[in-house]
Amino acid sequence: MDMNVKTLGILGAGQLGRMLAIAAAARGIKAHIFAPDAKGSPAAEIAHSFTQADYDDETALAEFASQIDAVTSEFENVPASTMRFLAGHVPASPGHKALHIAQNSILHALLVLLPRNSGQSPLPKRLSPPCQSLTVRPS
Repeated sequence: MDMNVKTLGILGAGQLGRMLAIAAAARGIKAHIFAPDAKGSPAAEIAHSFTQADYDDETALAEFASQIDAVTSEFENVPASTMRFLAGHVPASPGHKALHIAQNSILHALLVLLPRNSGQSPLPKRLSPPCQSLTVRPS
């Protein structure tokens, strides 16, 4: 991934987005906020720029992507499809698969919580859709 990020896109406009924008600015990186409630939000108050649009508005997302060098999210409830769309344009972290897992409490428990508590994963080595490209490796 190209680490020459001049403008970081942040999905979400709350206090965590604000803290991300502050941390980015301390490193000389501009922040561009994207959220349905961006205008007047804590993050947009200090960000270089913002876009107010729904997370499923692909026209607005494409325009947003054209103005940033990488994208992240301030919280796990941004639609995974939004991050998948943006990842087609700029480096994205977390990826849409990670967001999908975080949003699915059963998958999250199977992939993160149970292995941590038991030392073993209850899942087969290959998962069925929608996470078919994830591989579970026992620790």
